[in-house]
Amino acid sequence: MTQSFALKLASMRRNEQDLEKEVRIAHNLKLRFFVNIYECCEMFLPRADLDGVWPSTRGILMELGDTSLDKEVLRQATADGKELDAQWLEECRIWMAQMVYAVSYMHGKGVAHRDLKPQNVLLMRKYGGANANQKEIKLTDFGVSVEVQSRDQKLHEKVGTPAYSPPEMAFQIPYTMKCDVFSLGRTFASILQRRKTDNEGNPVLFPDFTKSYPNPLGTLLQSMCDMEVNRPSIDAVTTHQFFGQFDLYNTKFETINWTEMKDIN
Repeated sequence: MTQSFALKLASMRRNEQDLEKEVRIAHNLKLRFFVNIYECCEMFLPRADLDGVWPSTRGILMELGDTSLDKEVLRQATADGKELDAQWLEECRIWMAQMVYAVSYMHGKGVAHRDLKPQNVLLMRKYGGANANQKEIKLTDFGVSVEVQSRDQKLHEKVGTPAYSPPEMAFQIPYTMKCDVFSLGRTFASILQRRKTDNEGNPVLFPDFTKSYPNPLGTLLQSMCDMEVNRPSIDAVTTHQFFGQFDLYNTKFETINWTEMKDIN
């Protein structure tokens, strides 16, 4: 059977050590919610330069997703967004739980992603079984990820995508791996709203989540997008009422089964 792959071309400004670090980090994340990385490879570009030399670049060969979270949402997005309903919340809640579990696992391995956003969340279709055709998430792109010695280690680099990065980065205040919690909160709000981005591709989000969404969803998003001193850790997010049992939109939402997510790749 023919298998397709994705190829991520590296920027010419990135050195070999950076690429090796990205591959090493990805290889150490064995959970099924992370994209599979196969190898780094050197390629010759299909055009010679003025001196007749065929330039080369390096790339990363990886698993190919069926789609990405942003494409799945843009497919149904409107200029003003769509009203949240039980069906869309049920679908998104599964992805949200998978992302939270993946980041909790990643932080437990001492890795901060630092560029979480809908574009870096792949969706893979499952085949066979009770959940056939259901899409599962896979986090990808560890180009600016960093390995830390502790969850409280201070980081200083301004990296990632501004629209999803925490205010600490913008104000050049030292931050911790809780930066990923903020980025996840922004990602969650972006997909729930199903609202088209602005001309620069940035999400247009409601300013006050507690007024825009009913609880427990509103309090979850508000806490995740708070300043770092008040922001919960990713493990605390897993215990939020939103991932427990509650009634909303005349629908009973059951407690998320975190145990079933432990399967490795």
